[in-house]
Amino acid sequence: MKHIKLTLNLVLTIAVFAISSIACSKDTTHFASFPDFDSKSPKPDFNPEKLAALEDRMRKFVVDGDTMGIATLLVHDGKVASYAQAGVRDIVKGKPITQDTIYRIYSMSKPITGVAMMMLYEQGEFSLSDPVSKFIPEFESLKVVKSYEKDGSFELEPLERQATMQELMSHTGGFAYGFSGMDPSNAEYRKQDVLGSSDLQSLVNKVASAPLMHQPGTKWEYSISVDLQGAVIERITGMTLSE
Repeated sequence: MKHIKLTLNLVLTIAVFAISSIACSKDTTHFASFPDFDSKSPKPDFNPEKLAALEDRMRKFVVDGDTMGIATLLVHDGKVASYAQAGVRDIVKGKPITQDTIYRIYSMSKPITGVAMMMLYEQGEFSLSDPVSKFIPEFESLKVVKSYEKDGSFELEPLERQATMQELMSHTGGFAYGFSGMDPSNAEYRKQDVLGSSDLQSLVNKVASAPLMHQPGTKWEYSISVDLQGAVIERITGMTLSE
């Protein structure tokens, strides 16, 4: 498994070097070259009506109250086709979203996890049809929520089949997340403090003690799946995810 470690280290080293070079260099022309924001440069060949529809749809998220502000950037071959902003970055002061607005971005470890998973897949370490329990046997006897009532009572049923690796990687494995939802699965995740787990083994143990939201492969639900992929990576490689 040294190959995956060395490759990831190389990718991270290149990224850090590139960022450091940009930050330290007085010449920022290379930084501004991608994407090319020069309005005089020829734009990619996109349908103007469809670009306008894209920008209108993004603005609608603000108008409908789904978000306070939004920015969209569409780039093709280093050329900017569309760069639009709508809404505000400060509700109290009413400051609008601008091209230089700084955002707090979450889930930045997920791309690393995804790359590691695909590297292991390319190396033949797992098949998309493999059951997740092949690597996390704690999940062999998971139960599934069959029904539940507003008073908190619920009925469980056994798995019809094991969730597959493909379902784990596409949020269709039946797992919950714990952020929201009054269903028994999400409620148990919050009770167990799944998201506050100190390590992946602890997280696996907690998830194994909670029921699935639905039978694997029957519904899409944004979930704890990427964290569980981290546990799979650890089981396959024998290394910690941070390594």
